[in-house]
Amino acid sequence: MESIQREVCNCGYARGRCAHFPAGVEADAVRFSMGADGRLIYIFEKDHAPLEYGEIDATTDPREPLASLARAFRESYRLVAASGA
Repeated sequence: MESIQREVCNCGYARGRCAHFPAGVEADAVRFSMGADGRLIYIFEKDHAPLEYGEIDATTDPREPLASLARAFRESYRLVAASGA
């Protein structure tokens, strides 16, 4: 199970390949970016092109699992920034 998640589910574009891919969603993947001003941006992709984007407050946004993914991204971004990498 862990190898399937590492090789298929966690790489984006898992529609039809991962049993955990949510049914009924339009986007194939979600990406995050931290703006220079500290804003957290999400980008939904479909067929490798932007479908929707916007700013997200990972603490208060009610959309799950988007908010959880945003919190995980924000935390890993802070860890990398703090390490100077």
